[in-house]
Amino acid sequence: MTGPGDVGVDDVVVGYGRAAAVLNGVSFDSPGRSVTTIIGPNGAGKSTLLKAIAGLLPLRRGDITLDGQSIASASTADRVRRGISLCGQGRVSFPALTVEENLRLAAFTVPRSQVRSRLHQIRSQDAVTSQRWHDRISNLSGGQQQAVEISMALMTAPRVLLLDEPSLGLAPSARRLVFRRIRSIADEGVCVLMVEQNVKSAAEVSDRIVVLDQGRIALTGEPDSVLTAEALRHVYVGGYERKPDSI
Repeated sequence: MTGPGDVGVDDVVVGYGRAAAVLNGVSFDSPGRSVTTIIGPNGAGKSTLLKAIAGLLPLRRGDITLDGQSIASASTADRVRRGISLCGQGRVSFPALTVEENLRLAAFTVPRSQVRSRLHQIRSQDAVTSQRWHDRISNLSGGQQQAVEISMALMTAPRVLLLDEPSLGLAPSARRLVFRRIRSIADEGVCVLMVEQNVKSAAEVSDRIVVLDQGRIALTGEPDSVLTAEALRHVYVGGYERKPDSI
């Protein structure tokens, strides 16, 4: 893995088309070798934030930096080349193909001379990927499929890994496996920004939590301080599907 991959989000305003802004002045920093988890009610702007960092949505205002340099005007492809990789919500793998074949497809931006070494490195880092190397994706469990999805995102050797709901639909045992993998990725030198609804489980592997509410940052800090803050309860009451005592 490479580093450091420090990400800065400064006064970011983002929306879709001519509709009202979804993010309204969001600012925070996420250093390399760390896990920053973004939480909040549905519609708070969490996935929109990841898309903005990945370059899938243009900024209406503000700036996004990588290692102190602005990437606000960089294309999505250029951000990938600079080391930003997005693992989106839901499955993007090809179920009829094997694990190895999916990883090779994910390396479409990697120079051909480096593909073999990247495959070897990924296989050595993740036991699930290694053990099911020649199996079709359709024969893998949900947790195993998610592990492969993350490995696919790592094929470009990113310095910044963006994860949108990596534990979505997973059983508790599979969820623990995925979160352990995420922690190890950060420890290997990658800046991980993760949107997640399983707050308690995500907090166990996180260095920092950012709470979004109606497109603004309501709270940020270390997991223990955020999860015990009275302000967090106010974010999750009144019309939202998740109740405060389930956090």
